[in-house]
Amino acid sequence: MVGSGWYGVYAPAKTPPDMVAQLNKAIVAAVQSPPVKEKLLAFGLVPTGTSAAELRKIQAADSELWAPAVRASGFSPEQ
Repeated sequence: MVGSGWYGVYAPAKTPPDMVAQLNKAIVAAVQSPPVKEKLLAFGLVPTGTSAAELRKIQAADSELWAPAVRASGFSPEQ
């Protein structure tokens, strides 16, 4: 099994879609800016930047991929 990691930025559930789009545009621009991109690459990270919809797809796919391993491990989050 091969895995990869990612970082996401989240907003409260009731954030207006136009605000999410504005934030997304600013964050992607920052991640793709040469100084930030260089720093991320220096840490071995691959800066991509994507949409909120694409992040939801990535998160759902990862959840589906890793759910069997998590269940098999018996892991249960503390409450």
